[in-house]
Amino acid sequence: MDDKRWPAPARRALEVAVILAAANVAVLIATDGYSVQLGPIRLSAHGLRNPAMLAAGLLLLRVWAQMGGERFGRLCGHLAEAAALIAVAVIPYENKGAGPTFKVSLFAIAFAWICLSVIRRRPLWRRTPLDIPLLVFTAVCAASAALAVDPDYSFYQLRKELLRYLLLFFGILNTAGEPRQVRRLVAVLMLSCASMLAVGAWGFASGTLVTDGRFVSVLRLHMILGKYLVLMLPPILALLLASRGWGRLGWAGLLLAGLAALALSLCRGSWVAIFIAFFLVGLLGDRRVIAVLIGVAVVGLFVLPRPMVSHGLSVFRFNKYLEPGSVLSERVYLWGAAREMIAERPWIGGGYGKATYRRRYPDTSQPQWTVLNHAHNWILQALVEVGLLGLAAFLWVHGTIFVRGFRSLRRIEQRRDRLLAIGILAGFSGLFVQGLVTYIYEKEVGFLFWTLAAILFLLQPRRERAQ
Repeated sequence: MDDKRWPAPARRALEVAVILAAANVAVLIATDGYSVQLGPIRLSAHGLRNPAMLAAGLLLLRVWAQMGGERFGRLCGHLAEAAALIAVAVIPYENKGAGPTFKVSLFAIAFAWICLSVIRRRPLWRRTPLDIPLLVFTAVCAASAALAVDPDYSFYQLRKELLRYLLLFFGILNTAGEPRQVRRLVAVLMLSCASMLAVGAWGFASGTLVTDGRFVSVLRLHMILGKYLVLMLPPILALLLASRGWGRLGWAGLLLAGLAALALSLCRGSWVAIFIAFFLVGLLGDRRVIAVLIGVAVVGLFVLPRPMVSHGLSVFRFNKYLEPGSVLSERVYLWGAAREMIAERPWIGGGYGKATYRRRYPDTSQPQWTVLNHAHNWILQALVEVGLLGLAAFLWVHGTIFVRGFRSLRRIEQRRDRLLAIGILAGFSGLFVQGLVTYIYEKEVGFLFWTLAAILFLLQPRRERAQ
């Protein structure tokens, strides 16, 4: 904008109008297209038609004029960081009453990010190797939604899941670049996990957070709890290895509490995944972990309750996989149905969204008595939803995370940061191994995954991030 042609008040008013217009899009993404009420704060999907948005614009104009661009920019930076910390803290509780808090926090991240970009008169954007892969994947998902079996559902899920994942990922990445901000983000993430386990312990003792004999904590299903811990426990183990003195006791206690919760979830896939993840932490970080891991596994065979041990060993009874109630008893039919769906719509799939599988299942030749939620395999699920093109883009995105993450390990100077990056990558590896027999992108797990992905990129040297 040419400062000589535009008077300062007019320029400021135009900049605020740009902020409000961009905020409309942020509201639509952060709130799923619905109004959200959090105390006196109300976010409306009606955007600029909402008088509150116009009032906020006038207030913003006045604050900006009084504080000046530099001070107002610092305020926006603090707002973005605080919102990111709150959003990360309530991820486990997003489905337990903290949904409005999470959505308002997402909007605050986006709003502060937009304000900073307008104040600096250039997009506030840190380039990453994921920019182009994520753009391609989003475009393929949008095309799949447009041609979906149920376009309304697919576009709703695209906004509810993928766009919110990306908003959280890029919001953290572009507003929390300083080392002290990353440390605070990691600390809040760990405190959130500790609070989830503490609330879960109370619920387990009272029997309110147990479903069908399986511990679920605040995460709805034992499988979601298992995948959440598969992502969280390897970084906790890494921080335990990096700590010294009395600090190790706190990390050790958190790790043991998480392992106890994982055991009580009776989720066999998560047990296998966490073993693989811990093995990777030992292989890349500290070889002593491998010896301890094997020792704990052997001792557990004799110490843990016999039903729990038998449940875990059933994973290795390959000759009984197809018996009723066993590992693959229903999955073979679900995989067969997925193959039929893929053959019908191979390139672009049936539409973005987990329920696309369930809606198409009755049209297949498989038995109708099986669990119809999803394909129980992340590769088949991706093919059913977004086809071969979507799977290729999905592999491009996640392959880039793994390749760039592992390549950067030797160039991360601080031992604590390097071990933390190893823990994050190990958790990702365990999740995708578990995903061979289940769905991996439940809402809470998805938000946690992309939070950890943002931290992983922030741990890399600055030149590494932009390559």
